[in-house]
Amino acid sequence: MKTAISIPDEVFHWADQHAKVKGVSRSKLIAIALEQYRASFSTEEMTRQANAYAQATREDIKHSKLEENIASHAAKMWRELGPW
Repeated sequence: MKTAISIPDEVFHWADQHAKVKGVSRSKLIAIALEQYRASFSTEEMTRQANAYAQATREDIKHSKLEENIASHAAKMWRELGPW
């Protein structure tokens, strides 16, 4: 699709020079940059979801260890109290 955009002069000149160095058109360079930018969103989302899962797992482990500690402490107290 053909489109017109406005960008700062320094960005335009950098893109023009960088495209020449890479041997691609300015349009191709901008398309590549936009694709990479778009891909970063899916990577960020995957990272966010992985971090959320890891946090939930850590919370589950903490909760599980807390339950184990409570049960262990209760059993110890029960043994110390002896028969009623």
